[in-house]
Amino acid sequence: MDALVTKPTMNTAEVAQALGYCSRRFKNKLISLEATGFPAPLPGFTNRWSRQAVLAWINRDRSPIMAIRTTHGSNAFNLFEGA
Repeated sequence: MDALVTKPTMNTAEVAQALGYCSRRFKNKLISLEATGFPAPLPGFTNRWSRQAVLAWINRDRSPIMAIRTTHGSNAFNLFEGA
């Protein structure tokens, strides 16, 4: 299984990739994402998130933009196969 899928935490680049963003855009959108329920970084960290919490949020709150990305061949959601 891919290490990206099995690690319990995600860094900024991994979260950004899962959301279909570059790291810079993710950082710029983080406050607005958190306002919609996106998980906060793990306590004591500024750039580590729980993989389980991030994937649950994505699967629960997939926006229309993400649905479009998924149906147009983006590999952003290939991370979640078997998760």
